[in-house]
Amino acid sequence: MDLGFSEGVVRNIFYVSLTLLSAFIVNAIIKSIIRVPKGLENRRQRTFISIIRNIISVLVYAIAVYIIFSLLEINIAPLLASAGIIGLSIGLGAKPLIEDLIGGMMLLSQDSIAIGDEVEIEGSVGKIEKIGFRTLNIRAKDGSLHIIPNGMVKKVINHSRKGEVKTQAPPTAKK
Repeated sequence: MDLGFSEGVVRNIFYVSLTLLSAFIVNAIIKSIIRVPKGLENRRQRTFISIIRNIISVLVYAIAVYIIFSLLEINIAPLLASAGIIGLSIGLGAKPLIEDLIGGMMLLSQDSIAIGDEVEIEGSVGKIEKIGFRTLNIRAKDGSLHIIPNGMVKKVINHSRKGEVKTQAPPTAKK
């Protein structure tokens, strides 16, 4: 039974399949290597590990797509130029989204607040229920949920971290 495929088409299908399989295996191996150390398992570390894994997955599959286009002899230079222009216009339009994402990264990396803390942020007082990369959820005492974009967080008062302030006594003058 002849399906009418030429030798070149069959070879391209084989190489594309092999490239995708290789990308899948490399991605799985890299993801299995990147784990949260046993002593550091908390929400912040799991979030960072998840982000790193996702970035690596995108890179592995982007390289696989580039290899596939090269195998199929497709010139991607015009596609990349178009993507650059489109990316620039989307980036300008998505400025608030980018501000929220950067603000979320800063909130998580500084460890100034945590889930369960009693805080006052931008006039909202309550307990933090969720810290995401785009928003922060605060449950007020009356039960209302305040959702604050991370890009709007400028001042945080954390009532849960009250403690004694350690000060040194002024040095006494020797006589």
